[in-house]
Amino acid sequence: MAYPANLANLTHDTPQMSAARMDYLGAVAAGSHTAEELAALSRLADEADAEIAACPPAVPWNPAPPTTLQTWFPFIPEHIAAGFVAPAEGGACMCPNNGALALHVEGCDQGVGGKAQPFAPDFCTEYGVTPNGLIDAVELGCALRGMRPIPENADALRELMDLESEDREYVAAFTGPRTPEERAARAANVEAYLSDPAVRDEFDRDQAELEETESEADALFETLRRRMTVEDYDALFDDLDVGDPAAVLERLRAEVAALPAPAAPFTVPPAPGAAQARAEGPAPAVAGSAETPGPDAQTAEQAESDAQAAAQAKADAHMAAADAPELLDAVFCTDLLKEIRARAAKAQVSPMLALSANIGGLLSVVPYQVCLPKLVGKRRQPLNLITVPIDESGGGKGGATTVDIDPIPAQRGQRFVGLPSDAVAGAEGVEKVRRIPIPVPAGSGEAMAEGYAHMEKCEHTGEKISVNHNESAWFAWDEVGKILAVRDRKGSTIEPELCHGWSWETLGSKTKTNPFWVEPRTYRMLVTICAQLVTAAGLLADEYTGLVQRIWWVSAAYLIEEADAAPEKLAAGRRDATGDWFAEPDDEQPLIPVQLPEWPSDGVLRVAASVAAEIEAARAAHGRGRKSHPWDRHQLLIRLRLAAAGAIMHSCADVTAEWWAWAGLLIEHSKHVRDAVVALRGTATTKMATDAGKSDAIRAEARSTAQWRRAVDSTEKWAEEQLGSRPDSLGRFTLNQAKRAAGPGFRKDNMGDILAALIQVGKLMPDVVNVPSAGGDVVYYRFLPKKG
Repeated sequence: MAYPANLANLTHDTPQMSAARMDYLGAVAAGSHTAEELAALSRLADEADAEIAACPPAVPWNPAPPTTLQTWFPFIPEHIAAGFVAPAEGGACMCPNNGALALHVEGCDQGVGGKAQPFAPDFCTEYGVTPNGLIDAVELGCALRGMRPIPENADALRELMDLESEDREYVAAFTGPRTPEERAARAANVEAYLSDPAVRDEFDRDQAELEETESEADALFETLRRRMTVEDYDALFDDLDVGDPAAVLERLRAEVAALPAPAAPFTVPPAPGAAQARAEGPAPAVAGSAETPGPDAQTAEQAESDAQAAAQAKADAHMAAADAPELLDAVFCTDLLKEIRARAAKAQVSPMLALSANIGGLLSVVPYQVCLPKLVGKRRQPLNLITVPIDESGGGKGGATTVDIDPIPAQRGQRFVGLPSDAVAGAEGVEKVRRIPIPVPAGSGEAMAEGYAHMEKCEHTGEKISVNHNESAWFAWDEVGKILAVRDRKGSTIEPELCHGWSWETLGSKTKTNPFWVEPRTYRMLVTICAQLVTAAGLLADEYTGLVQRIWWVSAAYLIEEADAAPEKLAAGRRDATGDWFAEPDDEQPLIPVQLPEWPSDGVLRVAASVAAEIEAARAAHGRGRKSHPWDRHQLLIRLRLAAAGAIMHSCADVTAEWWAWAGLLIEHSKHVRDAVVALRGTATTKMATDAGKSDAIRAEARSTAQWRRAVDSTEKWAEEQLGSRPDSLGRFTLNQAKRAAGPGFRKDNMGDILAALIQVGKLMPDVVNVPSAGGDVVYYRFLPKKG
């Protein structure tokens, strides 16, 4: 355990400086700015220092130093204040500490009462304080709340502490200590509710009556608001006793009953001679003219609302059909699929979402040479897949790339097509393919190509050639607005690149000025794009040649049967031993081992004759002019890939008639989800949601692009330096070591994504090492130097 150092042995000299000066020094240390930029920052720092020197000294809030642990607590956030021990033995004094921070109080043996002393290295790194440095209460309060510990922030800290105090008082009013009698009564009520159906039914009736009463009260309030004057409506609230709901409802009913009847709408009397004009016959009507005005704003608004409601109802019907119990029962028909469904239910996520994630993870480790035969056209088809999970906001699409399976390659000695270049030999003669790739987003079509290859000069011709450093990638976007914002830029190539990747074509471009490409049929691509029902319509922009033809749509909606929604069932495995507190469910289940089949020597999966006949008949119908809808033009190929995935998941390398029929169920599900998206396309709500999503993505990208590039460059440089500073360990480091080296800020917060990006472009290599002292596998990273 770490202990605070003896202050008599330490000296500290930290000069004050302006924020502009700190920015300048940070830029110098980063080494990523030009000379002109540094000169400008230096000039701004000089100006800031001069202005500060010319200003009269401010008088910030300067509270009295805390002398007891209780007077220290307001300066410390609650999640940190809970662990202090007083007195604490083992240090140079007996002042309280929590193993990371010492709070010196009155009577301190070192004579520094009223000062705080952070000493644990991880704690100091996280909050940006000097190890074993003495700081006062204001500095500590600022640092622990992410504020710069400077005098100018003292007043802001005081206001924040006041708000926190008010919050604690407010919460205490509802969660204050209960008497033993109150706790016993509460426990008895909970037990009765969980064990007695009659009690639950009575409680449900009371809740229903309460909701009905609240709805009636809301309607009465709205009526009064619309028909009363402002003064009368305010006076009504002055007289209401909100502590008596029954009296409030009776008063509202009486007030509404006493309202005068609404006056008849005023109509303009006809002008002189109008009767004669009507007798002679009406003049030709002109839409929108003064004589025949169009619908007023209220009518148009009502019509738009009705159209939105009708579209929503149609979309809900399609989503209900997609998640119909009988369809899901037919899909999850094997022991493996039933286990995936059961794990999804335990995690309260959609079973189809879980299935799509496991199919993506499975295909990502199938050697890229494994493919489908030339059933359509003159080219073999890859097992590349594009999946779009759909649900309302907050529905649980976050599990779109979380897998439950652990694919295990076939035994050594059998015939293989070429395995990925970074495959390693596993135990007991098993060829262990590298793990499922980390899902990452791509900021552009060009970045997708960089995820697979880099450019080198040919030793013989001197021309640039494409060299793969990665043969499988999983591109994932957590919100469709991000990819739509990229797609709609002028000159964007991300949508064509997705289509090319799905078809196993060349990625990138072979221009003379800036060539960068990935050779066709040399990679595996999995894509997941999460979307809401109202934002997914942006993917339907080009229904004839675009991305929409290549999408497997999946419902991410989490549904539960009434019988499974009983409180005791929902609570199973989610409470502590006493039953009074929530306990996280044990989701650290071992992955389900899935034995991969033996691959054909040429890598081409066999397809049953009956399956081929169905695809050939559909192609022939297309040739005779009986064409399917543009959205369905690639549907048979998607179905074929899903059938192959289902077979491979069950250790079979053949697309049989049974797996073809099973994949037909997935296509039926996909059509329902797609039709739900189509139903909402064109409504005002969908247009606003799509535009807002793209705007948010554009703003977020604009804020983070430059900062992201600097963070990636700095991390790459640091990783390269580890080759020299850690020669015994081959320059390897862990995620936590990289975070500690980065220090607090953007790099530390995004270090996991930064390392994943460097892996995708071939700058880092992850190594999984079993470390018994750590209790299992530990992921190490090492820098890959350039060849030559």
